[in-house]
Amino acid sequence: MNSERKEFTFFWFIENYSYCWHKNGEALISPNFSADGLEGTAWNLHLYPRGARDEDKGHTSLMLNRSESDEGPDSATIKLKMSALAAKGPPRSFVEQYAFKRGGRTWMSQVLKNG
Repeated sequence: MNSERKEFTFFWFIENYSYCWHKNGEALISPNFSADGLEGTAWNLHLYPRGARDEDKGHTSLMLNRSESDEGPDSATIKLKMSALAAKGPPRSFVEQYAFKRGGRTWMSQVLKNG
């Protein structure tokens, strides 16, 4: 395995976000994406406009998911930075190193306060 650090950026722009009808626990799901150097893994983002869980109500939640059926190794450790940018205020971000098994996920709950 190549120990050289590689960086990848995935941008997901959502038009007319303020018109999202999704309820708490309902997600917008990004297209699947992958990148050379991520060992055949496939990913997508889940954005919960009204929060992923009951305790997240009134906030937006963001989740990174690894595909259950990609061609990568059983476990893939990546260092990730997830950020959300609202129309007002500074971006919210977190950085974490996480070992994703197939179908694994990590999330930022209460990323942005709604309203």
